[in-house]
Amino acid sequence: MCNGFKSLPECPECPTTTTLLLQRNEELDTIDDSFFASMVQLRVLDLHHTKIESLPSSITKLVELKSLYLNECRDLVSLPEHLGKLTNLEILDIRDTGLQSLPTEVAQLVSLRCLRVSFVYDPLIARSNGDHNKEDNQPRRIIPHNVIGLLCHLEELTIIVDPREQSWNDIVTSVAKEITNLESLTTLFIYFPKVEFLTTFIDESCSRRYWQDNGLRAFRIIVGSNGENHNKGLHSSRGPAERHLRFSAGENVCCEAIQKVLRRSSAFELIGNQDTKSLSDIGIDCMRSLAVCVVEGCDQISSIISCGSDAARIVFPFLEKLHLVNLKSLCCILDGSVGTQSFSKLTSIIVLECHKFKKLISLGMVKNLENLKHLKIQDCLGIEEVIETGEIQPPNGGLPNLTGFLPKLEILELVNLPLLVSICKNDSLDWRSLQKIEIIDCSKLNTWSRGMYNAKHLRKIECQERWWGRLPDEVKGQLKKRCYFIWEEAPSVYYTPREDGSHQPPDLRNLSDRLEQHRMRHEDSISQGSSSRRYSP
Repeated sequence: MCNGFKSLPECPECPTTTTLLLQRNEELDTIDDSFFASMVQLRVLDLHHTKIESLPSSITKLVELKSLYLNECRDLVSLPEHLGKLTNLEILDIRDTGLQSLPTEVAQLVSLRCLRVSFVYDPLIARSNGDHNKEDNQPRRIIPHNVIGLLCHLEELTIIVDPREQSWNDIVTSVAKEITNLESLTTLFIYFPKVEFLTTFIDESCSRRYWQDNGLRAFRIIVGSNGENHNKGLHSSRGPAERHLRFSAGENVCCEAIQKVLRRSSAFELIGNQDTKSLSDIGIDCMRSLAVCVVEGCDQISSIISCGSDAARIVFPFLEKLHLVNLKSLCCILDGSVGTQSFSKLTSIIVLECHKFKKLISLGMVKNLENLKHLKIQDCLGIEEVIETGEIQPPNGGLPNLTGFLPKLEILELVNLPLLVSICKNDSLDWRSLQKIEIIDCSKLNTWSRGMYNAKHLRKIECQERWWGRLPDEVKGQLKKRCYFIWEEAPSVYYTPREDGSHQPPDLRNLSDRLEQHRMRHEDSISQGSSSRRYSP
């Protein structure tokens, strides 16, 4: 609750107050030492995203406090010495603070059910002290021994560590063993620098049934640090999944520990792996529960699924989102045939920077995409055709009948595809739900199927004027009323052709007003959950 507080009264008389919300007061940097002295009934205290550097000693008077939120207090570098007196505290959130280690006093918070913690990485300390404390030359522990193990009522635990923090490598195994003793744990967020550490954790946690159906309800497990510089993965494209595995450790993704976690995962990110040629190598049966799959920067992957001629095999029956990014060797998504329930719940396919494949969706795959709504292909320099049309020939010859295929596809985005010559050459594909096409920097795309001409719900084709000018007159005549030119100097503005076919460039005199109008509409669309990026002048 941001109410512009820069300071607070010294000692307010609030003996009956149970909830105090001071979050997002970004100029609040100091709290008087006696501020909490009379708030003996306080149960919820939210100070997150303030500039406080320390907590007053009077916070130990809050013996009834159950929830304390200090996340995003980046100037907070220490917690009170007697924090352990808050024995009724159930929720402690100290993520994204200035803390460099977890205070030992946290072990005294015997009622704690939720602990969320992250540690700031200070390269100066790491350089001067290395992995040992300067005072006693003992290994530096960002989490003291047995602090986690003593919090026997924990249900949710988040430990976020900067991959550069080498001291975590020395203690992650012992911390993981402490975690396996938490009988009430249902939610876990943790980072393992190497797959060997995950393997140890899996072996130790078998008796806790974490990886069975009645085990952890939610988790996010990150293995390896190679994915830290990859910005197009799950975190930037969707909200967090309930059960999420991110593997960026380079090699050895096919181990039993990964397979065990995958069987319970609803989201999987494979980042920077260099020894896997297909997700089938890891084990397709392990991925049946996936709703989200992101594959990025894996140079050896040539196909996402390789099934051979096993036409009855069902793969990805629950997958909803598939993102493929920077895969140098990728030739196809599906190599082979699969059962009819495969890919049947897929709603979104996004392909970026994959240069080797020439045709994205085979006929063997397109027939299963009954729920696909959004298809985006960008910066793929080798693609020539989006939907393959010549793979299967019916007995009587000619192209197969695609009527009714892709029945829910609404949005098609094609960006920077210099060799693309066709979306789909088969006229029988009727595009019955298509509403919007975006075409940018696709200079060779100048033919359209008749099925696309007749797409009854197609309302908008967003494109560049120079691309439109190269289209045959027949195509322009069919699509003119749906065409909106993107003004390349200001991509948030577009304009339409005139009725006589000539162009109607934007009025430069009104540009500033229109851009301001766009900005206001864009903000409104965000507040309403819309993804619209352009408006009609």
